[in-house]
Amino acid sequence: GHRSVYGGTGGFQQIADFWTSTEQTAAYAWLKGLDYNYDWMWQGSIMKGMGYALRCLKNNCNQLPAASNAGPDQVLIGSYTTLDGNLSGSDYDYGMWSIATGTGGFLDEPWYNHCGFYGIAGNTYKLVWTLFNDCSSSSDTVEIRFTVPFLICGDSINYDGQEYQIVKIGNQCWMKENLNIGTMIASTTAETDNGIIEKYCYDNDPVHCTEYGGLYGWDEVMQYTTTVGTQGICPQGFHLPSMVDVGVMFVNLGGNVMVGPSEKVKEAGNAHWASPNYGTNESGFSAIGAGFEISTVGWFGDLTNSTAFWTSEVWVDPEYANAFIVRQDYRPADVFLNPEHRYLGYSVRCIKDPCDLIPNQAIAGPDQTISEGSTTLAGNYPQPGTGVWSIISGDGGVIMEPSNPQSQFNGVQGNSYQLVWTISTACSSTNDTVVITIIP
Repeated sequence: GHRSVYGGTGGFQQIADFWTSTEQTAAYAWLKGLDYNYDWMWQGSIMKGMGYALRCLKNNCNQLPAASNAGPDQVLIGSYTTLDGNLSGSDYDYGMWSIATGTGGFLDEPWYNHCGFYGIAGNTYKLVWTLFNDCSSSSDTVEIRFTVPFLICGDSINYDGQEYQIVKIGNQCWMKENLNIGTMIASTTAETDNGIIEKYCYDNDPVHCTEYGGLYGWDEVMQYTTTVGTQGICPQGFHLPSMVDVGVMFVNLGGNVMVGPSEKVKEAGNAHWASPNYGTNESGFSAIGAGFEISTVGWFGDLTNSTAFWTSEVWVDPEYANAFIVRQDYRPADVFLNPEHRYLGYSVRCIKDPCDLIPNQAIAGPDQTISEGSTTLAGNYPQPGTGVWSIISGDGGVIMEPSNPQSQFNGVQGNSYQLVWTISTACSSTNDTVVITIIP
C-alpha cells in the first residue's frame, strides 16, 4: 500500500512500491513498484511526500576484516592479566572481546585490544577476540588459566610492637586491622619527607589511633615515591594495594573491578559504625568507620560514618590518588574506588606480597631400627629453601648437623626417637617425620 501527501492511504494488499535513492527533481524521486494485476515491475517518479515501503541493500564488500589474533595462551599466578588482541590498521574495522567459557571472569574494556581481564584463581577461561567491519568478521580464541598461588596468610604479624590480624580473601592476604604506625603530629602540621613516619589521630587524640588506626596523607603512605605496589609504610613482605589488588578483592566478593558489596567488608554492629549499619563482615575484612583528616585546614570528620583506604596509584590528575571508600549507610554494593586529594588523611590496609617460591615436599627418609647408637639420616635436599632437623620426642638424642639432610644422629640404646625434617622458604614450609629406634 501507500500513503498520499494528503494523509490518506490506499492500495493495501494490491501494490508494493519501494523507494530508490535516486532523485528525479527537487520534488520527485524514483521508485519501483509491483501491482497485483501485473507480472512485471514498473518504474516511475513520485512526489517525495508520498509514503512507500523501503528495502535496504547490503553494501558491496571490497575489504574484509583482518584475520583476528587473540594473542598467546597464558598460564599465570593470580587473578588478573592484560590481553593482547591485534588491530587491523583499518579505520573501518573494530574489535570486541567476549568470554566463551569460564565463570567469574570480567573484561574491564571489552572493545580495547589490550583489555584488562579479571578472573578467579584456579579457573580456566576461553576468550574470543573478534574484528568486525561492514562486510564480515573474524575471530580467534585465547586460553587464560589462573593458577592458585601458594600463599599462606598466617594468623597475624607483629609490626613495630603491634600485632595485626591477617585475613584471607580469595587468594589474597589482607591486614584485618587499620595500620597504626609512626609518630602522631597535630592536624595543623603537614607531613613531610623527613625519614620519620608521621600520622594523624582523629581529634588529635592518640586513643583514637589505638582504636581506629592512624590517618595518613597519600605521599606519607607511599614514602614519597609513586611506584605502584610499593611497600611504603607497610611491614616487610607486604605492600600498599594497587587498583588491581582492590579490583580482585571486589570480584572475589561478588562485585566488579570498581565496586564491591560494602556489607561484606564492614564490621557488624555499632561499636565502630553509626546506625543503621548493614555490615555482615562476611569477608572478615572488618572495615571500621575511622573517618578522615584534612591537613590543609586541620579538620577531622565522619568518625563512625565512613572510612577510606589508600591505594598506591595516582589518578590521571596527579593531585589525586585512588582510594576505596566505605560508607555507613550505603546498601547493598557500595565499597567503591574513587580519586581523592592526596593531602587527605585516610586509613591504610596492607596486603601480603604474592609468593611463588614454593618449597619442595620434605622427605625424612624411612624409619630405622638400629643396634648401634649412631646412624645417618636420609632427608631430601631443599629445592628451593633451607632445611632443618629437630627432635620431637626421645631423650638424649643429638643431631650433629641440623641443616644437613644427611646429618649423623646419635642416640641412647633402648630409646626411640621421632625426628622432623622441615624445608622452608619465605612463602611457607613442608615437613616430614621419621622414627629412629635404637635396640638395647
